[in-house]
Amino acid sequence: MENMLDEITEHAPDGKKVEERNEFQLACCQFVVAHKKFCKIDLSVRIDMSANADGWFAALKQRYATEERVWELFCSGFETVQMTRLYLSFRDHLLRGESLKPNA
Repeated sequence: MENMLDEITEHAPDGKKVEERNEFQLACCQFVVAHKKFCKIDLSVRIDMSANADGWFAALKQRYATEERVWELFCSGFETVQMTRLYLSFRDHLLRGESLKPNA
């Protein structure tokens, strides 16, 4: 049943097919990749003092920029305490690779 739902395509009001990966999904994927890249560089620099740290700050900036984009798309201008808490929960699930589908 779950596989059947994954294959449903969305259509815009004008009948045209909506892209398979919308902007939010793409932003989430980019954030996860940037986060993992930064964590890998950060860990190697912290463990081995002789490790090359050239890309550390660039990776940090990329992680920040991608997370900021996810935050903007997630909140859509509604930046409240409740929205922040909801975002942090979403972020934790996203970074742990857990399912983001609601379970009833």
